[in-house]
Amino acid sequence: MKPFTEILDKISYANTALKKENAKRILLLYEEKVLFIGDTCIKFGMFELFKSFFPNAHIDLNWKNSKFSEAYEALLQDNPIVNKMTNLDWSNLDFSCYDLVLIISFEEENFLSMLERKYHSLMAGFPWNTAFFSLSRIGLNLTTRKAEVCFPEYTELINFAVQYPHQPQLFISEVERQWGKEWLEAHRIDQEDKLFILIDSASSTDKLVNTKTFCELITFLSGIEKSKILIYDENLSGKEKFYAERIPRQTLSKMIFAKGLGLRRDLRLVASPYTKLVFGPCTGLLHCASGIYNQFVKDGMLRHTVPPLITYTGTYEGDWNNAHLWWGTSPLVQCLMLKNINDNKKVVLLHELNEKEKTNKENLLPCQEYTAPLLINHLKGYI
Repeated sequence: MKPFTEILDKISYANTALKKENAKRILLLYEEKVLFIGDTCIKFGMFELFKSFFPNAHIDLNWKNSKFSEAYEALLQDNPIVNKMTNLDWSNLDFSCYDLVLIISFEEENFLSMLERKYHSLMAGFPWNTAFFSLSRIGLNLTTRKAEVCFPEYTELINFAVQYPHQPQLFISEVERQWGKEWLEAHRIDQEDKLFILIDSASSTDKLVNTKTFCELITFLSGIEKSKILIYDENLSGKEKFYAERIPRQTLSKMIFAKGLGLRRDLRLVASPYTKLVFGPCTGLLHCASGIYNQFVKDGMLRHTVPPLITYTGTYEGDWNNAHLWWGTSPLVQCLMLKNINDNKKVVLLHELNEKEKTNKENLLPCQEYTAPLLINHLKGYI
């Protein structure tokens, strides 16, 4: 890394002068390398803490990678904390109009170099008033990469963030909820029906139960009076044909396939008043469901009217990685863990374990070891 001494001196001076109560305009640069819906949903849940820490600020968000735009916009639509979202190259942003820029990026050195070139005139005696701080160590997914921090870190904000009890939150309007209701009614949902949303895909097949187990689960749920099963076919991969070859015709007649709707419309179906269960692996849509209903409860929905949100988990790689890390801040989600106890498979609930057991990965079994009877016995308590 080249020194950047002069520009860093100017940044440090502006950083020292910053008073958080005087910060009126804040820009957050969010530059992930990968897109995982669940991870992003959790990370976006921390925007609430920025509003708590900077009570008088309007917060704008920018990212460079246009491939992420659909997902980011879907997860942040109607979020009152985000004043404006943009998908611009750094060189097209006017940083001088902000009191503070927060950087979450694997490319801090590139950004600093660009800043030095763009604002070379500021180093010729003009005032530099914008503070720049790095939040890369706490804001990025660091499971496969390291973040090289070049900018000063905002220690007070980082300490506040670590202690802040933030939860996933997504904002679905009543208009959108009505859209979901009407879409379902147009796809054979009747007024008295119960909609069971089953998620059958994940970022890794290791997160999934085997196909036979999943089909047995579908068959069981389809046998419940007034039930309908919804499966997302987000990539138009032909799931209706896939299941037609594996389950009875009578079961298939109770299934609805949401084909290529896009993430935001998928979320509207989760928020539908017909939804009576969301079940699936440790993956994005369950985190989104958590965020949706967290916000509904905050807005006045009675907790006992929230549909069961149930995720099943298996083993996790890495010393720090465990079910509690991903689901410990999702109070409405029932997180299942499969353990080998005295040579018997047993499903345990994350929230019923003590603090030490929540992160203990001994005797955990992979998702392929779940059986239909184990899952069905648990589901019977909720539907």
